[in-house]
Amino acid sequence: MSTKHPGQVMESDYYELPVKQSLQTGVNDLKIDKARDFALTLSAGTFVDNVICYTIIEGDNRLFNVGDEIVTFDIHLDISQKVVNDIRYTERLAVQFPVNDDAIPWVYALRTSFPLVLHRHSMYFENPVCLCIYEQSYDDLKLEWRSQKFIDDIRSWLVLTSQGTLHQEDQPLEPFLIFNDGKIVLSNDIENKEPVYVYLVSQKGSKVNLVANHIYHPQSEYHYLFLKGSPQEHGIINKSPENLYDLHEFLLTAGIDLVESLRPVITDDVNNRLLINKKLLLVVQLPKIAANSDRIEHDFYCFLCHDNLKTIGINQNFISEAPDKSLGLVFPKVDSDPSKAAFIRISILSPYINISKDLALLYSGNKQYKEIQQTKICQIGTGALGSELFMNMAKSGLGTWSLIDEDIMLPHNLVRHQLDNNDILNSKS
Repeated sequence: MSTKHPGQVMESDYYELPVKQSLQTGVNDLKIDKARDFALTLSAGTFVDNVICYTIIEGDNRLFNVGDEIVTFDIHLDISQKVVNDIRYTERLAVQFPVNDDAIPWVYALRTSFPLVLHRHSMYFENPVCLCIYEQSYDDLKLEWRSQKFIDDIRSWLVLTSQGTLHQEDQPLEPFLIFNDGKIVLSNDIENKEPVYVYLVSQKGSKVNLVANHIYHPQSEYHYLFLKGSPQEHGIINKSPENLYDLHEFLLTAGIDLVESLRPVITDDVNNRLLINKKLLLVVQLPKIAANSDRIEHDFYCFLCHDNLKTIGINQNFISEAPDKSLGLVFPKVDSDPSKAAFIRISILSPYINISKDLALLYSGNKQYKEIQQTKICQIGTGALGSELFMNMAKSGLGTWSLIDEDIMLPHNLVRHQLDNNDILNSKS
């Protein structure tokens, strides 16, 4: 084994993973394809020693599950003599591969003196440190997953962190969470106090795709609630909350008491059956800041509860249900118990802001969009070519248009025109 930097590290200077019980196994005996291929690739490399594999035989039902496989190894790095962060020439790492292949393999730095640098995951245990190698969701990474690339990315993370250059100045600040349980399209004015109607558009397995806007929709099954947190320093990726209690604890760091924020929502109109039977959609704005800088960015996170407001209210002793199914307030008032909310599951959706003229111009690469959007344009002729020209430019947010064409739509025009069958016998302009 090569010389450590700056001093020799003894076996007692390494953490063990907080696994209840595991069984050492041979590389070729690993059952998870990704784990076996990763271990074989490590063993064939010239910059790795001491590859040891384990299978978890008793889990904790939180992170370490029965059947998960762990590969530990010593990796040698090209580290300069002068470092910004204390990364050594040789680091001992452990990589945990989930048996269900439902998450990015977790990477742990086992050295007890490993620095508390940015770009790491916040776990329910303090040590060992869990490194955040990727920002992308696992669904995106799966498509091009290669063991050698994973190893190279781990080495790159360590080397760049030693130099203090892992996060470039022109990069966006790190998100607080990584998630991919579905998508939601939000209105441009998400803080607007007008009623917001949230409805399901499509669903694939457990992932849902929703739309939230101010247009009335008869099948709006979700209650929309917007909250704003206080600024927090970026750099540590939190473990994605899986239930309402996890979410409550996560938001406390941003100065939001989620459970108490829900109390008036539920109790102020307890007899409104339409409201009380809706599921909760929580949209949270979390400002993030960089250390030693006045730079600030705003992230939006969308959390969808799997239970309705009535269930949450009963769970937290806000309301009670009589034998005849009528609802009433709990009196005298009882303190809430956020830990009981661990039984209420949540999903985290990827938010997208609905298109607007400003955003269309921005997405089109027009940096001077404030001036461009006011440009007045008159177009004469909106036939097969004219309709394409107008629609493509208008969708980009360009200008204020006047269209001139006295011709009308006929069935044979539909082959090449932007208008459709609903516009037959109407003016092309």
